[in-house]
Amino acid sequence: AAAVRWWRLAAAQGHRLAAVNLARFLMRGEGAPKDPCAAEGLLLDAAERGETTACAALAELYALWAEPADPAHARAWLDRAFAAGDPQAAALAHRLGRASQPFPLPGSGPSPEP
Repeated sequence: AAAVRWWRLAAAQGHRLAAVNLARFLMRGEGAPKDPCAAEGLLLDAAERGETTACAALAELYALWAEPADPAHARAWLDRAFAAGDPQAAALAHRLGRASQPFPLPGSGPSPEP
């Protein structure tokens, strides 16, 4: 809970990576109540402001934490993470490919606009 408080303070001051880290806590319900809608807002804002790690986090959110899951948007954001050179993208693609439902890897089909 203390980490969430510090990430929240830093995110409120405009720190993009802090917003991504806070969103990860919120999407998973770790240290704070699960709030995928708030996580999505933080991640979309961080991505719009150039934080490339937000792309992989959005893919994770849409694939694993959104209710219902949105594999099409997850793939689109994962494609963006790969294009931005995010080192977490490959690990996330592997993790998503092993999730309970098959997950198409980037480039394996048309991607909708995120």
